[in-house]
Amino acid sequence: MSNSLATVHPELVAEWSDRNLPLTPDGVTFGSNKKVWWKGACGHEWQASVKARSSGEKCPICSGARVVEGINDLATLKPQLAQEWSEKNELKPTEVSVASHKKVIWKCKNGHEWTASIKSRTVNGTGCPYCSHNKVLAGFNDLASQYPEVAAEWSDRNLPLQPTMVT
Repeated sequence: MSNSLATVHPELVAEWSDRNLPLTPDGVTFGSNKKVWWKGACGHEWQASVKARSSGEKCPICSGARVVEGINDLATLKPQLAQEWSEKNELKPTEVSVASHKKVIWKCKNGHEWTASIKSRTVNGTGCPYCSHNKVLAGFNDLASQYPEVAAEWSDRNLPLQPTMVT
């Protein structure tokens, strides 16, 4: 068959699982919507359509599309970051991917809580916005707390802005 998976995408034949027998890559077209088993070089096994694989879809575990605790979850891959996971979250760090765009609550070692996407923490390396002085927290990083002598010189022309509202 000239449009078989084996003919059009011979590189995928090595990832064809024996669980599909008696069906073989020679007996299915590369555009078939039939779901079959695949076994990647990574060792993971999963089901996907022949068409999806022909279109470039890879292992869902390695790509982070499917989270498997102990393999590709946040707690396993970034344990120090998982320590900043707030107990207020419904999900656990073992249930999310390091590449997830999901916004969750984080809690730094100083007890500050803020919301940020998982990916912004893992890929962009963002941290606590209060400790990094990107957000004002009155009593912690504001002008009045950090530099009271400068705050004492605050002009009324700055109103309604107060020294407790800026870093």
